[in-house]
Amino acid sequence: RRLSSAAIENFLKLSPSNNLQLFKIRNNQLAFPRQPSHPRAQSLAQTLKALLLQVPLPDADFIISLEDAYFLDPCQKTLAPVFTFAKDLSLPNLAILMPDFEALEGNFGFRTEVLKARFKYPWKQKANRAFWRGATSGGTFSQETYLTIPRARLVFLSQKEPDLVDAKFTCLCQGAEQMADLFQSQTAPAVCVAEHLKYKYQILIDGNSCAYSRAYWQLFSDSVILKQESSHIQWFYSLLKPSVHYIPFKNDCSDLIEKLKWAKTHDGEVKKIALKARKIAEKNLKKADTYLYLYLLLWEYSKLFETN
Repeated sequence: RRLSSAAIENFLKLSPSNNLQLFKIRNNQLAFPRQPSHPRAQSLAQTLKALLLQVPLPDADFIISLEDAYFLDPCQKTLAPVFTFAKDLSLPNLAILMPDFEALEGNFGFRTEVLKARFKYPWKQKANRAFWRGATSGGTFSQETYLTIPRARLVFLSQKEPDLVDAKFTCLCQGAEQMADLFQSQTAPAVCVAEHLKYKYQILIDGNSCAYSRAYWQLFSDSVILKQESSHIQWFYSLLKPSVHYIPFKNDCSDLIEKLKWAKTHDGEVKKIALKARKIAEKNLKKADTYLYLYLLLWEYSKLFETN
């Protein structure tokens, strides 16, 4: 069925989420029933204004979730679609993937760091270890549940196989802060993106949703990505093929050590995977590509919309 302004506004009234922003385009101008105060909404508004200066966009009302991902309540799924930066394919919803705010800004800071570090740490000089730093996200941490959370499993694997994996938490949250004594030896300071490139193997593992810009800079890094099998996706994930652009490992990390041992004995194949990842990123993930994607997305979406 066709969408209308009334249906979208009704959905917003019924939605329990406060982190939804309504955007309107009329006569190639951007309008807001509610002025954006969230930094992500302000960033997206600047992107849309810049796009409107270059090309015409269709009249339409659309909702953007400002969360890391948007999980629509199944009972509300028929009311209105929501644009989101990531979603879970295992859940029924009408979430529409769009480039995240960092991608639309060109991931400038990350890209600059990676370009410099690629020359500093060429393949032959990279350490033959997997490297990861991140927060204790991906579930609610407790004494009973923490080892079911993939990121915790990764960090404890690092303790067992330190020659293969260097993985530590940089921030304790979501219950883990109450278990600081347990995680004392598994924490370390945050490390800049450039320092990650010292290592040949980069881990891509979900938190509460996708790892966001981590996937972006890893694709450009000339290190190989080991990516957790997951139903969480971002707008460009359909481009990435397992064993072509990354090395997959099971969601629970149970075969990660096996995959790393394979990588160490197949260095030439692994280097080719890293190169293919960079090539597909250079072809599809630059700032102009994200603008084109958003432009085409809005035109396709407008076919569902009925201006009133």
